[in-house]
Amino acid sequence: MRETTGTPDFDPELLKGLEKNRWRVLYLLSGFLNSRSVDLERTLSGILSVVLAATRGDRALLLLKNEEGRLDVAGRRGLFPSGEGADRVSWTIVQKVFETERGLHVPSVAQAGELAGAQSVQEMKIRSALCVPLLSGVFAGGRVDEDRRRHPPHLGEWREVIGVIYVDGTQEREPYTEDDLSLLQALANIAATAITNARLHAEATRDASTGLFSRRYYEIVQGKIHALARERGFPYGILRLTLGDPGEAAVVAAGRSLLATVRDSDIAARHGPRSLAAILPYADGADTRRVAEKVAAALPAARIGASSFPDPGGEPGEAAAQADRALAAACEAGAERVVFWSPEIGMEGPRADPLAGLVTASEVQDQERLETIVEEHARAKARLAGPAVLLGESPALLASLDRARKVAPTGAAVLLGGESGTGKELFARLLHAQSPHQGGPFVVVDCGAIPENLLESELFGHEAGAFTGATSQHAGKFERATGGTLFLDEIGELPLALQAKILRAVQEREIERIGGKHPIAVDVRILAATNRNLEEEVRAGRFREDLYYRLNVVRIDLPPLRERGRDILLLAETFLARFARLYRKPVSGFDEGATGALFRHAWPGNVRELENRVQQAVILAEGLRLTAADLALPGAPGAVESYKTARNRAVAEFERNYLIPVLTRHAGDLAACAEVIGLSERRIREICQRVGLRPRDFLA
Repeated sequence: MRETTGTPDFDPELLKGLEKNRWRVLYLLSGFLNSRSVDLERTLSGILSVVLAATRGDRALLLLKNEEGRLDVAGRRGLFPSGEGADRVSWTIVQKVFETERGLHVPSVAQAGELAGAQSVQEMKIRSALCVPLLSGVFAGGRVDEDRRRHPPHLGEWREVIGVIYVDGTQEREPYTEDDLSLLQALANIAATAITNARLHAEATRDASTGLFSRRYYEIVQGKIHALARERGFPYGILRLTLGDPGEAAVVAAGRSLLATVRDSDIAARHGPRSLAAILPYADGADTRRVAEKVAAALPAARIGASSFPDPGGEPGEAAAQADRALAAACEAGAERVVFWSPEIGMEGPRADPLAGLVTASEVQDQERLETIVEEHARAKARLAGPAVLLGESPALLASLDRARKVAPTGAAVLLGGESGTGKELFARLLHAQSPHQGGPFVVVDCGAIPENLLESELFGHEAGAFTGATSQHAGKFERATGGTLFLDEIGELPLALQAKILRAVQEREIERIGGKHPIAVDVRILAATNRNLEEEVRAGRFREDLYYRLNVVRIDLPPLRERGRDILLLAETFLARFARLYRKPVSGFDEGATGALFRHAWPGNVRELENRVQQAVILAEGLRLTAADLALPGAPGAVESYKTARNRAVAEFERNYLIPVLTRHAGDLAACAEVIGLSERRIREICQRVGLRPRDFLA
């Protein structure tokens, strides 16, 4: 037999006597989980340490449900036999608890009827056992009864069995009681919440493929470590790696090697589709170089840029930029795969000139930024992948994407609403790409751009001689779209007389050419878009109500850019990378003034206007970073804005400037901010999203 303890999570003295003090058990576990519940491995370890001490068991195991719905052992504590089958449990007990969602206590297995004869019980010489379900859920009122079949969940009430906690004893001791079962279930209820939180934290901060931290989380942590290092005067290092094989399997394998090579205290992350990074707290130049060489030995195909900051100053971005320059130099080097930089000696390697790699570093950053954005959104929206990608992470955009994901495969008509320039046609193409008609054509009709006297012919076609100038037969857009999707842009511009014919085509799935004598069957999916309020148009008699309801089976509204918060910067950086490469300009980002200008502007032209502004700025820019002057947004001397634009800009500027010191003072705690300024947490969160502030960036 061998005892499995792992890394101790508690002072052994704290665990003594827990079985005699039930309140102390709950206090100890809840305190531990409140302080460390974001790390799943440590969460499981801490839970099992307390469970084993509190129940006087010989073995404690925690099993979690996998993607196939089966239970896997996720953690264990206590005495286990060596060799194969060391994690064996009484599956008879475990399966019964898992299926019934009710705890089970067996004070004496010998007297437990069918359990006494179970093979696993006999082989492991189990004398007594406890097993309880891990229930994760939301309860928003209503009765939660033991018999779920007689009392089904109410609206807003939901729960799921995510696993079980199992404890058994193989030695003679006082049998387990109902009180022991109640205590273990109470511990399991706390544990289930902590496990769920840890999983959600992992989803939010980890790369799904490699298990490394995400780039976004890495950048947040790097900023905090830099600030702490500057305040307390300790050194730290940064590693940046690019891999030779861009395949996903190679990246996953490299991620594992990186984790195994760096120290436990280091932060390892996936920085891009084929690049990794690590922050090395308390690492001086020698430590950083040593870790870089170990990583290079473990990853022969990698190019590595390493930088050390013995006395951190300036901004976190400057530190990251030095690591990027070292990586750029390593990419250009021949046999030298590791390039090291430090303030004392500068760049060590084939390119000693500290400015020599600047443009190359910018190119590396631009390429990675573009690749990362595309890959992250391809993974997050794989179920709605199309010929183009709508970039963004704002709640408003994600809500629209979620509706699209649900309706896209159905073939139902969709009405897209939103201001001009929000990307309605791009959205329509995404819907087409995931529809039953995806193999057919995608045909666009701009109802507002075609003269009224030609629109009917354009939509339905005509026969030769149908009118003056009709010298040959012409197939209309409906016919051309057969087997695919017909996108009617600016549907609100259709004249009433033509609306009746559109309605018939939608209802009957057939059209008749001008001058034709026979109906023609058409099989098309109809997508329509408008920037008008069609409900008002219906009330005013300018749009047919019956056609409105035929087109508006599902409505998806695209948010204006001014309401998409940090999406503005994400889109701007994407456009910048594209145009910098197109025009071969060494521009690699926005300075602070330009970033502020991007968030203050009301963007009446939405994404289309943003793209135009960035394109113009890249063409005319003379520096390495775009400035507010390069963007030339309205508000500069002599520029005249519309009243609405000026008002929206002024309000956004006021809200941003007002909230920054409040969030700073309360370390991003929205509840505390709400109490001070008299707004609800939800309202503050909405404003933050709109003006590009993230409360988590203000954490102490």
